[in-house]
Amino acid sequence: MSFDRLLPAGLRWPGAAALRFAGGELDWGELRRATLEQAEQLRAAGARPGDRVAVEVGEPRCAAIALLAAIEADCLALPLSQELGAAERAHRLSSSGCRLVLSGGRSEPGPEPGLPSAWSGLLVFTSGTTGTSRGVVLPLDALLASARGVVAAVELGRGDRWLNPLPLSHVGGFSVLVRCGLVGATALLCAPFEAQATADELEQGQATHASLVGRMLDRTLALRPSLQVRGLRCALVGGGATPPGLLQRARDHGIPAVATYGLTEAGSTVTLQRPDEPIGEAGDAGWPVAGRRVRIGPGGEIQVAGPTLTAGYWGAPQPPEWFSTGDLGRLEPDGRLVVLDRRSDLVVTGGENVYPVQVEAVLAAHPGLAEVAVVGLPHPSWGRELIAIVRWRDAEDLPGLEQLAREQLSPWERPRRWLGRRAPFPRNELGKLRRDELRRSVEDRDEGPTGAS
Repeated sequence: MSFDRLLPAGLRWPGAAALRFAGGELDWGELRRATLEQAEQLRAAGARPGDRVAVEVGEPRCAAIALLAAIEADCLALPLSQELGAAERAHRLSSSGCRLVLSGGRSEPGPEPGLPSAWSGLLVFTSGTTGTSRGVVLPLDALLASARGVVAAVELGRGDRWLNPLPLSHVGGFSVLVRCGLVGATALLCAPFEAQATADELEQGQATHASLVGRMLDRTLALRPSLQVRGLRCALVGGGATPPGLLQRARDHGIPAVATYGLTEAGSTVTLQRPDEPIGEAGDAGWPVAGRRVRIGPGGEIQVAGPTLTAGYWGAPQPPEWFSTGDLGRLEPDGRLVVLDRRSDLVVTGGENVYPVQVEAVLAAHPGLAEVAVVGLPHPSWGRELIAIVRWRDAEDLPGLEQLAREQLSPWERPRRWLGRRAPFPRNELGKLRRDELRRSVEDRDEGPTGAS
């Protein structure tokens, strides 16, 4: 059975706590029974092996059971976030040839099916922050290989508790279920993310492990400056580049935060730092997890290989042995990966390559900043002009920010203009910056200048 392969804790330790959520708890035996029952209902509703079954991801308990039931029925589970716009939701349903939609435990007819497939597992769409979203097929074996590597790396064991405010519609959120199910740990489901609830969970000392994105961590620390965490052994921070200053702030509060690098196409985590190692420079993402291989391909692009890789994009040929990520990076002599930026975000100004996330990591050290983003706009002389968009927490301190740039950045890395913004930056549900959308807002002159360097 798919459930017993993905979450063997249901057979080994049925009475152990599996899920904890607002208002209750399920043990592994209860979760297994609920999943098998809903899988039978899916089959009765006409689900066939290889079908795509969409799951409306709302309340975490129902979402977890529905996703697992679709996989148990030998289908590809397609998680749909409640935050999706109507157009994007329609795109995912139609392009995947989804036959059934699970909503609140009920199955409803979907669009006509596409070509049949022998796959069962997850069909997770990319965020679409760099273009049209694409469906990534993650078979059972890839999900298991991904989970096993992380379980070993973070020493997760029976009785541990993994704090998970990530949505189950994201591979990082779903992966926590699999990791816990392999060893009999408990998944503390806290989505949707709330800084207050996350701070409370961390301070109570119940969690031994945690998954966060940088924006979640920053908001939690900003909400409760006096936060002191106990009992936490490892906090994986992903979803994009994490400034070293933020990681250090977390460690100062007792959170053993480690930067990670991962992507949907590789089944979540590819590399991670070690809590007992120094934090390192901006972009330091640690070492490959067991089973993952990382190399730097032509043009400095990060490539990954291993059993966690996707079986391909839906409707596209199977990928090669090495998957090109679209990210730029380098490998240190000790095997550590340093992620420089997205290839599409690289700014060439005056003949010099500038990586926006590296500049952002330096500027983010200013205590008065709530958010900062760097983009490149066309310039008649420089080719591209480096623009910094900033949102202040309270009072502005542009002179202090310019001084920081002069002290810490090379001349070609210093923004030529500084633009202020009052509204929060556009981000996806995981907090990843929608840089293209922000760049367009600058080009449309929605932002007001606060100064120039």
